[in-house]
Amino acid sequence: SLPRQPRHRDSVRRVDPDRYFSALFAPATSRRLLLTLYAFNHEIARVAETVRQPMMGEIRLEWWRETLETARNGRPRDHPLARALADLFVARALPTDLFDAILNARAFDSTPDLFADWSQVEDYCNATSGNLMRLAARILGGDDTQDVLARGAVVVRAIAGGECHFGRDQQTIALALDRFAEDLFGQAVRVDVGG
Repeated sequence: SLPRQPRHRDSVRRVDPDRYFSALFAPATSRRLLLTLYAFNHEIARVAETVRQPMMGEIRLEWWRETLETARNGRPRDHPLARALADLFVARALPTDLFDAILNARAFDSTPDLFADWSQVEDYCNATSGNLMRLAARILGGDDTQDVLARGAVVVRAIAGGECHFGRDQQTIALALDRFAEDLFGQAVRVDVGG
């Protein structure tokens, strides 16, 4: 397992530095597992960047779905990340439904569709980054009692980082933040995003 860590570590450091640096604070036994999870996340998040048609995106996501299944069953494909995922599943019992929800939500990325409203943005962020956060918490010894905290955290991260592929113009971001703050605090809050 250890020889595979540098490849995933370097990849995650390059493409997802926030998660990479947060993983460095984890115990050494969990760090390698977190980096595997984050490398997997990068692979499925970039599917839409590598295809031109939604069907091709679906095919690639299905390949990853099958890769997860074979890794979970101890028969990983001959792929470095698949073998690392098999190690992850040996080390931690992670819920299959969270991985399925991430893959299902990522199918949206390959379509030309836009989010119709704020609730779709929240649902997408919750299904992708939220479930990733839930899986990371499980790797660190957490359980489903912390799941509700993930939704708010990822919506804020998604707005700040633009992870959810909605309009990045200042007005859209301000309206999204205003809505989230009102939901969170129960009153209207004017959020200034600067300019």
